[in-house]
Amino acid sequence: MRINLPLHGVSERSAEITNQRMLNMYLEVSQEGAKGEYALIGVPGLTAFKTVGSGPIRAMAHDSHGSWFVISAGQIYADVQDTPRLLGTVPASGTIHMVTNLDGEIAILVGSQLFIATVNDLTTVTDIDYPRDANHLIYQDSRFILTRPNGEFYISAIDDGTSWAALDFATAERHPDGLVGGLNADAQLLLFGEDSTEIWQNTGNATFPYERNNQGDMEKGLKAASSVAKDGVHSIWLGPDGVFYSKEGRNAVRISNHDIEARIAKWSNIENANAFIFNSQGHVFYAFSHPEGCVVFDAITSRWHERQTYGQSRWRAACHLKFTGTDYVGDGTSNQIYSIDASAYAEGTDPLVTPTIGDEKKRLRISSVVLDIDSGVGLNTGQGEDPQVMMRYSDDAGRTWSQELWRTMGVMGAYEARPQWNRLGQSRARVYEFSISDPVKRVITGAYQEVIGAEVQAISDKVDAILAALRAAGLTTT
Repeated sequence: MRINLPLHGVSERSAEITNQRMLNMYLEVSQEGAKGEYALIGVPGLTAFKTVGSGPIRAMAHDSHGSWFVISAGQIYADVQDTPRLLGTVPASGTIHMVTNLDGEIAILVGSQLFIATVNDLTTVTDIDYPRDANHLIYQDSRFILTRPNGEFYISAIDDGTSWAALDFATAERHPDGLVGGLNADAQLLLFGEDSTEIWQNTGNATFPYERNNQGDMEKGLKAASSVAKDGVHSIWLGPDGVFYSKEGRNAVRISNHDIEARIAKWSNIENANAFIFNSQGHVFYAFSHPEGCVVFDAITSRWHERQTYGQSRWRAACHLKFTGTDYVGDGTSNQIYSIDASAYAEGTDPLVTPTIGDEKKRLRISSVVLDIDSGVGLNTGQGEDPQVMMRYSDDAGRTWSQELWRTMGVMGAYEARPQWNRLGQSRARVYEFSISDPVKRVITGAYQEVIGAEVQAISDKVDAILAALRAAGLTTT
């Protein structure tokens, strides 16, 4: 009898409920007529692009003229895509927000200190009217905008981040929850409080251009300003209730599930997370990375997976920059900038390990386990010439594991290769883990185990029960 193993899911609630994970693999809905409903696809790898400074890479942006600006440790560099050129220094610690205007300025908020960078200069903002307890920085309609914890938000002069006026502010005061951050989305200014979000719009008023939109607020606030990310379509953030939300019209729609929420609830100092959105192979990914892990939402399939760099607890991507259609990330542990590359099956020189776990919680005698996978993907030479898939299993819901058993994915052109493991004994709570670390294409379309037929299994269980009863009664059995 064949029993298909589930190949998707994430759970933190209990090992007895499920032990499924998608680590460095994402779910893709199979095309009509395909072998299975789903396929697991290896996440895009990282290709080394450039080193900058001493690292780590903390933030990246480009100006309206195409020049890159990168903060490496406490130094900011310009013209990074060509030859990095040191502009000056900023505080070596603290959360960073970087945005650009249409006049070639890069505004940099480090903690609550504001800097303005141009391709030739770095200026510390000293205007007496600059709000010195600012907690978030955004850009809209030729102005930089700063939010304050007391609920006020300030706007800069047009196309000049060094100039601030004492009266150029307003207060989001419909709810007494201060301000955590803001977002420029759908030609609206979203002002996030701890428990609610007000919607403001630029009306062009000469006295103060912004007015509150009184048609309704979103009754969901913001946990951490660094969790806010957007692209041309999606706006996503982490709410104070530990739930991820996406803006749909005037509504904040929950996109996380209980398992993801349970996972991040264990993480301390959630404000230390960073988030960004990137694209790969027709998918739109929201990555939320924290020192204790990284979870990724696929806005196309509405499924979550995990991302983890080899030897680390999280994904190395600490910041993001999209430039001329390519997504770049800065390494939070080194001075390396990478491009996100779907044709790369490693992260620079580090392997991209992709384990998946499926479980079947019935007492079964297992004759074999088979993995349906794209085979014959071996490389010409070197690591990956004969790529391997490693399998191990657990009979106590993932608490302890067997030794790894290796099978080939097939050398180049060996398309009939099929990883199969035989004579695996019996178990009531068997959990499998399949891992791939070789730098090759990885696509898993299914997994199943062959077990002894149901009738034979039932008879075997009854015999076992009778023998156990006889032993308990002190009777000998043969």
